[in-house]
Amino acid sequence: MFIQKLEKLEKRYHELATLLSDPKIMNDQKKYVEFTREYSDLKDVVGFFRELKRTKAELQESEKLLEEWAKQRPYDPRQS
Repeated sequence: MFIQKLEKLEKRYHELATLLSDPKIMNDQKKYVEFTREYSDLKDVVGFFRELKRTKAELQESEKLLEEWAKQRPYDPRQS
């Protein structure tokens, strides 16, 4: 559930980036300021979420490599 909320915030962040480059929004000062504030508020959260996703992917890759390595080296309790 927590991840789903973060995904929604990331989606909104992307939507805001698109909106802020829209000439119609740029000409509407009130909307532009509103969207700029919202975009700014989401920047850190989305950045941390993206870093979390990268770290999770790296961890999964490392676990996969470790499993492959372990399959190639049978366990010998005398070597402990």
